[in-house]
Amino acid sequence: MTERDVNQEVAELRKDLQDLRDEFASKAEKWQSRAEGAAARAASSLRESMGGGVDYVREGATEARDYGERIYRDLQQRIEAKPMSSAAIAFGIGLVVGMLMERR
Repeated sequence: MTERDVNQEVAELRKDLQDLRDEFASKAEKWQSRAEGAAARAASSLRESMGGGVDYVREGATEARDYGERIYRDLQQRIEAKPMSSAAIAFGIGLVVGMLMERR
């Protein structure tokens, strides 16, 4: 093999190596683009799922608050309608709780 043949082989190897680098870079860009797209779709799906969950919890909290307010208003009306009975019931409940606490 002459020096010219060796130089030609080296040049071909360099060209092949550059072609491989270019092909690898192209595929890497393609895979990066696909991965970014998949990540964006997953993030969007997660945001949608979380948004629905937040709405569900918010509705539940609103219903619980409304129910609590109705109970409070009803109790307040009953106390105002029968203040002596309400005071006697409160005293009785306090007495029972006090006795239970004393046993511990």
